[in-house]
Amino acid sequence: MTFFSIIWKNILRRKSRSGFTAAGVAIGVGAGVSLCAIAWGFNESFENAYLARGTDAIIAKLTSASLMPGFFDESRARDVASLPGVRSVAAMLSDFINLEGSDGLIVYGWQPGSFLWDHLDMREGTRPSIHEAGERVYLGVIAAGLLKKNAGDSLRIRDRVFEVAGIFESDSLVENGAVVLPLSQLQEIVGRRGKVSFLNLRLDVATTSEQFDDLRTVIERKFRGLKFYRAGEVASNLASVQASKAMSIATTAIALIVGTLGVMNAVLMSVYERTREIGLLAAVGWRRRRIVAMVLAESVAISSVGALAGVVMGVAAVLTMQSMEFMRGKIQAAFGPGLFLSAFVLAAGLGIAGALYPAWKAASIPPRSALQGG
Repeated sequence: MTFFSIIWKNILRRKSRSGFTAAGVAIGVGAGVSLCAIAWGFNESFENAYLARGTDAIIAKLTSASLMPGFFDESRARDVASLPGVRSVAAMLSDFINLEGSDGLIVYGWQPGSFLWDHLDMREGTRPSIHEAGERVYLGVIAAGLLKKNAGDSLRIRDRVFEVAGIFESDSLVENGAVVLPLSQLQEIVGRRGKVSFLNLRLDVATTSEQFDDLRTVIERKFRGLKFYRAGEVASNLASVQASKAMSIATTAIALIVGTLGVMNAVLMSVYERTREIGLLAAVGWRRRRIVAMVLAESVAISSVGALAGVVMGVAAVLTMQSMEFMRGKIQAAFGPGLFLSAFVLAAGLGIAGALYPAWKAASIPPRSALQGG
């Protein structure tokens, strides 16, 4: 009987135990895949928002003490616009507000007439004019669906009633699930007159990496407390995104530790039940390293099956959440080959870690004692 046929026979001989062990691995891997996909998707959705707006760089006041960016004077936009290499600047304010029929949506305040509006595809109504007047609000298509609003309807935000002047679609999921107001109106609603949370910059087309770094140095020296980022860097520096990633990693680690203990218990029980068989293999010439390899291979095989099931479970769980009414527009998953490969590598590592002690135990069984039943 070959090495691999023995492994396959041992796995099938204990179908229930192998199945429960694989299920434990699947739960750990599934939790990891779903949580990491959501956390990395959260990061990607913010990056997509900046790319959709045509933003080259961001100025923000980010601190580790707060999940949300800090506020700073709107007048900084004029100061930055005068710097060499800066083509245009658009100030922006953002907040998370509970609105009619929703648990809370992102609300943006954008300068009317700025480039922030240019990429929006207006499905209903019209985009705002440079001198926007009246209580008017614009909804992303997902936000409009959640709030059950059409152009011309009214929407209450805090103690003020706005007319839904337009419904738009963006290439960014974050924006499709958001509400957009003229900057000055959101400043009044949240009590932040003259304050913004981000400056979106478009730079000269020919800006080199060296010129970008020089501009970063000038801005961070001139405006103490503010940070200058490339559009693709800011999301990973947001404390909320970092917290999301940390929580996903911590939860995954706990699930994998529990899975490792489950694998160890199952493999160890298998070794005890097969003491006589393992002793016989040693008696007919199997070396200790071959016995160790057999136990490890069995564990890795079971863990790999669990990983496959876990990947399917994780993807299905995320897709189900995305389809739920109260979650639509709030999460975006980032699935990719790297995530799935990581799941199988982790599962293999989990199988090896869980089988190390049982494998050592199996290799330590004296052939004579095992054959005598001792």
